[in-house]
Amino acid sequence: MYSLSARTAGARLALETTPRQRMPPSLTSQPGAGLLGAIPPAWVLATLLSCALPLSAGLTGCEPARQPPHTFVVELYGSPYERGFQHGQIFADRIRSLYTMLLTNSILPYLNRERPDMAAMLVTYAEDRYDDGMFSYLMLLESGQNIEPWIPEEYIEEMRGISDGADIPYDDILLLNTFFDSMVGFRAMTFFVRALQAPQVVAVDFGDLSADGVDNDGDGDVDEAGEGHLEPFDPSQYASMVEVPSDATITIYLEDEDGVSTDLVRYQVNHDVWYADSTDVATSLYGENDEGMAVALTPADGFAPASEYTIYIAAGDKTWVTDPPPAHARMMRDMRITFTTRGDGRALFDVHNVGVNDGRFQPTSSAFAVRGSATPDGKIRLGHHFSMLDANTIHKHTAVFVHHTDSGFSHAVVGWVGLVFGFSGINSEGLSYGVTIADTLNMPMTRQFIDLLIYAQLITEGIPVGILGREILNKTSTVDEAAALIHDQTLTYGWNWLLADANRDFLAIETHSNILDDATNLGFYTYDADTSDASNYDIHGEMLGSVGPDDLRISSHFQKYKDDIDFELFGYHIQPQRYWTSFYFRAVRNFYELGDLIDGRYGELDTQGVMDLVSHEEVVDQRDSMTAVVIEPESRLLHFALGEVPATAAPWRVVDLNELLAGGAQ
Repeated sequence: MYSLSARTAGARLALETTPRQRMPPSLTSQPGAGLLGAIPPAWVLATLLSCALPLSAGLTGCEPARQPPHTFVVELYGSPYERGFQHGQIFADRIRSLYTMLLTNSILPYLNRERPDMAAMLVTYAEDRYDDGMFSYLMLLESGQNIEPWIPEEYIEEMRGISDGADIPYDDILLLNTFFDSMVGFRAMTFFVRALQAPQVVAVDFGDLSADGVDNDGDGDVDEAGEGHLEPFDPSQYASMVEVPSDATITIYLEDEDGVSTDLVRYQVNHDVWYADSTDVATSLYGENDEGMAVALTPADGFAPASEYTIYIAAGDKTWVTDPPPAHARMMRDMRITFTTRGDGRALFDVHNVGVNDGRFQPTSSAFAVRGSATPDGKIRLGHHFSMLDANTIHKHTAVFVHHTDSGFSHAVVGWVGLVFGFSGINSEGLSYGVTIADTLNMPMTRQFIDLLIYAQLITEGIPVGILGREILNKTSTVDEAAALIHDQTLTYGWNWLLADANRDFLAIETHSNILDDATNLGFYTYDADTSDASNYDIHGEMLGSVGPDDLRISSHFQKYKDDIDFELFGYHIQPQRYWTSFYFRAVRNFYELGDLIDGRYGELDTQGVMDLVSHEEVVDQRDSMTAVVIEPESRLLHFALGEVPATAAPWRVVDLNELLAGGAQ
C-alpha cells in the first residue's frame, strides 16, 4: 500500500514525468502526489530499474521480485478541476490499464453477447451502427451521456481534469464514471428477460396438511383446505412451509412455453442432489402443449424429523440457443425453498430462508453499524464490504482519495483510479456512508419500455450513486442532513444506504427511482434500531435491520418495502426483485448470517471486532470482493483493506483524516 501526498519530493518527481505545461498554474507549487507513509514513489522506479529501496529498517540491497502495489492513498487539493488534473496525472497509466482490462477486454465483450436478445426486443439495437462489436460500447456511452446532465457541475469539472491530466478522451472518462450505474440497469433487464424465457416455479406442493392441527403456511389459519399447496408460488426470505411429515413427497411445478427439459432438471435438498432420472424423482408433463412439468421428490430414507431443509431447484427449457455461442438452453436461476419437518416447533416466520453453504453462491455486498451496548466503549463504528465484479482487474486499480476542498467539507472516499467516486467514505465532520446495490426494475430503463415500447433504449438517468455519495460527504455533516439530500435526488437504480455520524446516529435507507410516480411507493424508505418505533419492524414483528438496540445492517435486497414494483405492461408482468434477480437469495443469506455474527459478539464489537466481522468468510465474496472498510466517525479514522481478492486478504490500513486535514490546512 502506498500513500501519496502533495508535500513530498518523490511526488514532484512523479508529476514532472508528464508535460508541465498542461498543469494549471496553481498546481505548479503544490503538485498532487507523494508518499504519506514515508516511502517515496521513486521506490517504484528504482524497483523497475534494479532493486527495491528498504521497505523497513534492516532490509537493504536487492530483493526478490514482488507484486507491485495495488493501493494508494492520495491527497488532492484545490478546485474540482485541479483535483481531477492531479488525479489524472498521477494515475494516467493505471487509468488506461483499468479501462483496457476492465472495459475493453472484459465487460464490453461480455455485454456484446446480449445483443441478439436485445435486438430481438428493441429495434434500435438492430441498427447497423451497433454491428462489429460496437453494441456494448455505444450502449454504455449513450447511457453515460444521458446521465451527464444529472451530474453536478463540480464533478463534471473533476472528470475533465482527470481527462486532461491523464491525456485520455473525456468520453472515456465519462464512460468509466457512469458505466456502473448503466451496467446494473442493463443487467437487470437481461436478468428479467432471461427469467421470462426460462422455466419458472409456479407452484410447490408438500402434500395434504389440512388435518395436522398446525398453521403450516403461516397465513393465520389452521387446517384449511389445500394448506400444503402453494400456488402461485412467492419467493420469500422466510420458510415456505413448516411441520411437514418426514415421509412427504414434495412436488415442484415448472412451466415454460417451450417446455421443460428433463435432462436439465436439478433438485437439491441441503447437500443432496437428484436429477430427473433419479429413482427418488418422478416427472410428469401437463398442459395443452406439455408446457408444464411436475417434479416430485420422495427420498427413499425420508426426511429427518424436527429438522430444517432447503430445496434448490433449477431447470432449462427445450430450446437450443446458438447466438451467442456456446449453444445452450435457457436456464432458470436456482430457486430456494426452505421448510421444516414435524417436531421442529417453530412458526413459519421464525424460520429464515438462508439455505446451506455449499460454495456455489457467494455473499453479496453488506454494511452494518454498531454503537452503545453493542460495543465495549459506546462509540459508533461502520463496517462495509462491497462486492460486485473484479474480473481479475479491479483490485489492481484501487485508491483512497482524500479531497482537500475549497468549499464544503473535505473528505475521503474509497475507490479506483479514473473514477471520481467510491461506495464508502467519511468527511471532516465524521459523516460516513456505505452503499450496496439493490436490484430493481423500478428504474429509468423500465420507464423507457413503458414510454417507447420496442423503440426504447437501454439508457438511464439520474445522479450516479457514487457521485451522490461524494455529494453527501461534501455538503452534509449529520445523518439527518445526508438523508434529506438523498431524498431529493433522482436515482439511477435501486440502492441501499447505511449512514453514520459523529453524534452516534445511524440510519438505513432503501431507494429506487419511483418511475411510476406512485405516492404510496416513494422509492425512499428508512429504518433504524429504535425498538419503540413500530416502523422499524416488519409485518411479522421482526426488526428490519437489527438484532438489538444498538446495531443496524443492510444487505443487497429490499427489507422494508419488498414490493418495489409490480404491474402489468402489455402482457409482461413487471415483478419485484425477489422473483427474478440472482442476487436475492444470496443477499437474504448474507443478511441473516451477518445478523447472527453481530448477535454473537454483542457488546464486544470494538474496531478490531468490526474488522473481524467484515472479514468473516460467511459474508465475504471470495471471487468478486472489491473493497472492505471500517470507519470510526467520532475519531475520523478510515480503516481499509484493498488490492487483493477478496479485499480482506490484504492487510488493514488506516487513514487518520484529522491528521491529514490538519496538515492540509498548514
